[in-house]
Amino acid sequence: MSSRRMLRNGIFGVLALVATSGCGPDYALYKVHITTQSQKQADRDPIDECRISATDDQNKPVITDQLLGTDYDSQNVLQHGCASTATKSFIGDFSYSTSRTSGSLTFTVNAYSTANGAKTVIMTGSGSAPVSKWPPEVLVNVVIK
Repeated sequence: MSSRRMLRNGIFGVLALVATSGCGPDYALYKVHITTQSQKQADRDPIDECRISATDDQNKPVITDQLLGTDYDSQNVLQHGCASTATKSFIGDFSYSTSRTSGSLTFTVNAYSTANGAKTVIMTGSGSAPVSKWPPEVLVNVVIK
């Protein structure tokens, strides 16, 4: 069998597998852009961690209290995420995909302080968007304040 024919048969085989497995373009991809309202570092210094949750249009939980990670550069300077005395105005982007094809999702971000051993919400923000098949990504802006 020629290599061209093998390639063609391989491509058709992959397409058939995708078509029968239920994989395909029927999903939504969300990009949640998370920032703080305050531009003053002193307002962000008490933030020790940030967590994200999401609910659907019937207020059912989709994501529950997931810790947002941190990203440091080679000099150990926080680039994205929430960390005591280092949280920047732009916290980061959170990506989420779903097989839902209708309705909407609401994303809520809580910023916590753990001063004196007590975990307290000190800032919060939410953003919503309808489900839309990918492409493109569904952009949701969340500003915590």
